[in-house]
Amino acid sequence: MAGRRTAARCLGCDSETPWRRGWTNPSHPLAEQVDGWRKRAQVLLNTHPVPWVATLRGRNDLLLLCADDLINGMLTEVGAIVIHVVAEKGSTFARTNVFAEVLRQIHGVRFASGCVLVSRRVAAVNNPLG
Repeated sequence: MAGRRTAARCLGCDSETPWRRGWTNPSHPLAEQVDGWRKRAQVLLNTHPVPWVATLRGRNDLLLLCADDLINGMLTEVGAIVIHVVAEKGSTFARTNVFAEVLRQIHGVRFASGCVLVSRRVAAVNNPLG
């Protein structure tokens, strides 16, 4: 019982540490945050970031896939890998955990359309879960 009281007392002490006193959560508009990110990127890149990003266009020569390019056998295999990895981690088999692992497994696959990407990922989650 004494351990619980000590832990509760320590949790209360965190708000009294000197670095927390007077701290407020500054909320900035998104446009202001993006402007700050661009300024920091400009320092790192030694150029304006927007044209620099434009130079990256067309560098990837991997094929863009369509929905029909991933057959059910492939999705079943990805599903089996996902179930194995989630079980190995000791996670619960909640749909969110399985979906997150599916995203990790096929994050490098490039689809021609964002809608196709989402639909195939959802199919990969639904396939092993039945």
